[in-house]
Amino acid sequence: MKLPPVQTELMKELKKTGRPLILVNMSGSVMSFDWESRNADAILQAWYGGQAAGDAITDVLFGDYNPAGRMPLTTYMNDEDLPDFEDYSMANRTYRYFKGDVRYPFGYGLSYTTFGYAPLQNASTVKTGESIQVTTIVTNTGKRAGDEVVQLYVSHPQNGNTRVPLRALKGFKRIHLDTGESRQVTFTLSPEELSLVDEKGNQVEKEGTVELYIGGGQPYKSEGSFGELKIEGEKYVVY
Repeated sequence: MKLPPVQTELMKELKKTGRPLILVNMSGSVMSFDWESRNADAILQAWYGGQAAGDAITDVLFGDYNPAGRMPLTTYMNDEDLPDFEDYSMANRTYRYFKGDVRYPFGYGLSYTTFGYAPLQNASTVKTGESIQVTTIVTNTGKRAGDEVVQLYVSHPQNGNTRVPLRALKGFKRIHLDTGESRQVTFTLSPEELSLVDEKGNQVEKEGTVELYIGGGQPYKSEGSFGELKIEGEKYVVY
């Protein structure tokens, strides 16, 4: 997952000039960015942008556009952190099951402004088979207008099934806020989104406590708000 050595060596020479070093990385997947994350002043993951990529990159670097992109993949520290390529289980793979430290988590992204989150508002309990709404208020606390990608994650911490994800993205909304502006953001969690796959492969919703999180990225990695929900009632088979 490392960049070709010749490219990193070139950046090391550029770093010696004392000028700000910005890496614009155009690739089809993420790299490990070991030396780059510690020495570059900024990293812009540009993927394959097409014919307008040059204009878009310039707008971001010169501040004409306030970026709001989010990582759709996990940037791992190195190859050794991952299971063997021929191991097809999901154990220790992707943001849902990986237990180690990562360079840049799934859902991560920076902005030229900052955002704050009010405490979550949701009912404390929900019956199996019913939907529930989760609400927060997002405020642009910085000095520039910008977009925020509000993300909702759900965790089932008390479930003994080892195949249960550590966390799972259940919704996201991209909103634009002027400086100082606030907006209410509401998600609806359906029985399917509150359910888990059992040992027989069925999608089932059971009693238990669920942890909720809404923020600009994953829990513990971004500004956001936590909440808790208790599911009550008989086992509900979604399908």
